[in-house]
Amino acid sequence: MLENQSDSNSQNPQLFAKETWHKHFESYQISGQTKAEYCRKHNLTYHRFIFWCGKFEKGNSSLAITDDGPAFVPIKLKSNSPIKQQTLCTLEFNDGKRLLIHDVVVLKALMSGL
Repeated sequence: MLENQSDSNSQNPQLFAKETWHKHFESYQISGQTKAEYCRKHNLTYHRFIFWCGKFEKGNSSLAITDDGPAFVPIKLKSNSPIKQQTLCTLEFNDGKRLLIHDVVVLKALMSGL
C-alpha cells in the first residue's frame, strides 16, 4: 500500500512527486490492471499518470528530476565552424530564438516525438 510521504519530502515537492509517482508506477505494473483502471481505483489524474509512466518506462534522462530540480542534459557540438549544410527544418520559438535542423536523423527523431 502507498503511504503519505508529505512530511519526509515537504522541502522538495518535485522529489516528492517523483517518488510518489514511481511507487504508483511500480504498484500499477504488478496490479494486472489497465492504466485507466489503476487511476480510477487510486483516484489519480489519468494524463498525469501517463506522463510519469512514460518517464519511468523510457528511463528518459533528459527529463530527469534530481534533488535539486529539473536536470539539464549537456550536448556536444561536433565542430565550432559555421554550419555549411542545407537547413532541412527551422523551429521558431515565441521568444524569437530559432533552431535549425541540418541532419535528417535528428529531424526524424523530432518528428517521431510529436
